[in-house]
Amino acid sequence: DVNKKRFLDAANALFRHQYKIYATDSTAEFLRAAGIDAEVVSKISQNLKGKKSVLDVIKAKAVTFVVNLSEYGSKAENRFLQRFSDGYYIRRAAVDNQLPLFTDLQLAKAFVKAFLSLKKEDLKIKAWDEYIK
Repeated sequence: DVNKKRFLDAANALFRHQYKIYATDSTAEFLRAAGIDAEVVSKISQNLKGKKSVLDVIKAKAVTFVVNLSEYGSKAENRFLQRFSDGYYIRRAAVDNQLPLFTDLQLAKAFVKAFLSLKKEDLKIKAWDEYIK
């Protein structure tokens, strides 16, 4: 819930710019309570009747990018659980379908800010050397 609260401004900005937001049930409920409409998709481990699964949405490339923050943290004893969690399969599907994946909250927020403020014409193709100077 802490990460959801911290991402709320970015989600609200996407919503105000009329982007469709897909979210699993608890996240969609959280967003709706904040006045942000989100279409509910089921987790892999759920079977919500009449709902697309998060994997269906990713595989269909109905999303531009995926934000998926770890549920378990980084403790060694949680790595086994994390490996086989819904989040693992969501992250794997995003990578396998060549969608940008954000697992870091600050990076996800920065990406949304840039995504909404820059236009295609603002982006120039440069050699890598020009970026790292």
